[in-house]
Amino acid sequence: MFRATILAAALCSTVALAQDPRITISAVYGGGGGAAPTWRCDYVELHNRTTVPIPLGGWSIQYASATGGVWQVTPLTGVIDPCGYFLVQMSCGAAGMPLPPPDHIGGTAMSNASGKVALVNTTVALAGPCPIADPTIEDFVGYGGANCWETAPGPSVAPMLSATASLQRLDEGCIDTDNNGADFLRVDPAPMPRNRLSQPYCCLPLGGACCYSFGCMGEPNQAQCEGLGGIWLGNGTTCNPDPCPPVACCFPDGSCSNLPSAACTLQGGTPGPAGSICNANLCPRACCFSDGSCQTHPPAQCVALGGTPQPIGAICGMTPCPIVISGACCRPDGTCVVVPPGQCNGDYQGDGSNCVPDPCRGACCLPDGSCIMTSNVGCTAGTFLGIGTNCVPNPCLQACCLATACADLPVNQCLASGGDPQGPGTTCVSVNFCRQACCLPDGSCIDVIIAICQNQGGTPQGVGTTCATTTCREACCYPNGACADLLPNQCLTTGGNPQGPGTNCATTQCPFVPGCCLPSGLCVNLPPTVCISQGGTPQNVPCIGTVCPPDRCDGVLVGDANCDNSVNNFDIDFFVEGVLVGSPPDPTLAPPGYLALGGTQACWDRRRCWGDVNCDGLFNNFDIDPFVDCILAPPPPGNGCPSCSKQACCFPGGICTNVLPASCTLSGGVPQGAGTGCGFVICP
Repeated sequence: MFRATILAAALCSTVALAQDPRITISAVYGGGGGAAPTWRCDYVELHNRTTVPIPLGGWSIQYASATGGVWQVTPLTGVIDPCGYFLVQMSCGAAGMPLPPPDHIGGTAMSNASGKVALVNTTVALAGPCPIADPTIEDFVGYGGANCWETAPGPSVAPMLSATASLQRLDEGCIDTDNNGADFLRVDPAPMPRNRLSQPYCCLPLGGACCYSFGCMGEPNQAQCEGLGGIWLGNGTTCNPDPCPPVACCFPDGSCSNLPSAACTLQGGTPGPAGSICNANLCPRACCFSDGSCQTHPPAQCVALGGTPQPIGAICGMTPCPIVISGACCRPDGTCVVVPPGQCNGDYQGDGSNCVPDPCRGACCLPDGSCIMTSNVGCTAGTFLGIGTNCVPNPCLQACCLATACADLPVNQCLASGGDPQGPGTTCVSVNFCRQACCLPDGSCIDVIIAICQNQGGTPQGVGTTCATTTCREACCYPNGACADLLPNQCLTTGGNPQGPGTNCATTQCPFVPGCCLPSGLCVNLPPTVCISQGGTPQNVPCIGTVCPPDRCDGVLVGDANCDNSVNNFDIDFFVEGVLVGSPPDPTLAPPGYLALGGTQACWDRRRCWGDVNCDGLFNNFDIDPFVDCILAPPPPGNGCPSCSKQACCFPGGICTNVLPASCTLSGGVPQGAGTGCGFVICP
């Protein structure tokens, strides 16, 4: 209970300390430029109430009129000394005595009667006529008829000024009760202002910041801070910004806790740098090496040195380190460490091997053909041939395929000669090394060097290729007579017919299958006999450029047996005449009974289109029931029976069109079923 009471009191003192400024406005004078002033210039005098120097960079003096809300900012520079004064000159007139040398010069014109002055720890202008609650304000003075001031308790503004009088804070600038009226006196005439050269005046102790294991708290004096187990930071210090942030604290046993630096030291630990946080690899502890020796390192450094980190609490001298069979390990970064085989993340050199002499070097081929012995990391300008390789004999010359021959050259000389380097270790066994398959314009293939291939208008197929394993392009004929020079497999997969090696479209005339206009209006390339068997009309040219007559069923309403553009009772007799004949076959002349009802030959020619009510592509007895259903619930005029509509129809060659099933079967196609469409159907 006693401890809780003390800490509660300490928290209260922190609040008071946070409100008690380290620097005060010790004097204000606004008579400069007025009638018969004491001093030529307006000024604001500051006093350091602490025993430590305080930089003023980033701070500002801000002034507003008695009732105004626009603040004029004078940024500050320099340092105010311990217990010292700092003179800020503002606007000047012609009359009055000159000020002592100012420590900073501004240009704000201040009132010699009423106004507001603030010391702010930023250079951002204050907002509003009374920003007294702004946390960036270090000190504030409202004088004369000002509408804002420090008050504790009750309203109390500082006295009004004149051309000759100044405001002076009591006790040489030390008194600050947050009551402007009680803290300032009006002195007439204004006394000599003080600057950094003036005699310092130290205030009674103000209290300061104290670092505890749980963080920072303000205490009234050093004795109370240390009596509660804290670290005293000095009179006038504050907890804002926090001087006691936790850092990683490493203890001798390798354990770690996040503590304020001072608390870490008090508990026998070693504080880490600012911002550090405990992690598994931070604190030193016993590190065992394969030779049985022990060193103290953080775990990550221990592993980097080839050791094995021991558990937290392990201390060298108290931790036995067994001797482990190990050997040299060449790491990817080119370094060498002696570790057990299982801990080598590179190339293990064998049990008992060591790093002296360095086993991780190898031959490095430089672009000029020279060879040096180094690690893979040291061979950044060349090509590393591998650990254990050497420069005797020189392995750095390589086969270079030139336009007319092959030569063993350094890389840079090969490139300068317009050649193609074949890689370290390659040699020109014979001129055949650089020959490759060459596809000539006629589709034939020859094995030659690049220059000969290109001189004959051919296309080199790449180093190492041969005509025995290379297929060149050849003419590919399509059913519509078109031709393209393609590889045989490309020709087949695109529906073409390869014309054989050595052929090309420049000398090949591709045959074509003529177009066939089907009753649906669709054109399909078909032999004439097949075209006629499908009810089509053979054309003399392929379908490209051919316009066929429209779909036979286009514009026909399903169920409209009398072709009057409406499905109703008047279609019944006509429908009966049609179903008595059936379709297929499709007679060319309308029967007398159909004509006697008033039907026409043109309507009869399209009878499969209006008679196929069940949508199977035929007109027969199976259409009677759906026709009756349609008549019982006839569709609106201009609409056919809803039981049948257009669907995808597939034709030979993968061709698809959306037509009525009757039109599809009349044209030799295969209906794909109700609800299908060519956008979703792939025809074989």
